[in-house]
Amino acid sequence: MNYLCKCSECHETFYLDDSHRENSNKFLRCPHCNHRMCISMLGYCPTCHASTGFRTRFYKDISTGVAKWVKSIPDIANLNGKRGKIFKDFISDAKNAFKGYTGDLPMAHVYGYCCKCGKMSIQCPECNAITHIDDIHQGQVFVCSSCGREFVFV
Repeated sequence: MNYLCKCSECHETFYLDDSHRENSNKFLRCPHCNHRMCISMLGYCPTCHASTGFRTRFYKDISTGVAKWVKSIPDIANLNGKRGKIFKDFISDAKNAFKGYTGDLPMAHVYGYCCKCGKMSIQCPECNAITHIDDIHQGQVFVCSSCGREFVFV
C-alpha cells in the first residue's frame, strides 16, 4: 500500500510504502528538495479519510510546550490562582505516566500530524489504529477510537 506524504519545506507530494514502518530511523529526505523530516507513522487518517504519512514537528512542539510552561511559572505556586490547577494536573499526569511504566496502562510513543489535512493524531499501542487528538502531553490518557482501549502517552 502506498501512503501520501508531503514535504514540510517544498510542499511537494511523494509516496512511501509499508517498508517505511520497519525502519527504526524514521527520518528521511524529500525526493524533491532533499529536506530532512521525520515521518513517524503511516496509516489511515480518520479526519481526511486518506492513507497518509504522519510527520512530527518536534522542534515546534517543544518550543510551544516550553512557552506554555514558562508563562505558567508565576501561577504554579498559587494553587488558588487562575492557573493554579497546573500543579495538580502535573501530579495527575505523573501518576498516569507511572501507570504506563508499571504496565497498568499500555504506553503510546508515536504521534504525528497528517501530511494531507495537518490534524494531530496518535497511534494506539494495542491495535495500531490512528485516533485524532487536539493536544498532547506526557501522561495524558487517551481512548482508542477503534478498540476502545485506554492508553497513556509517554
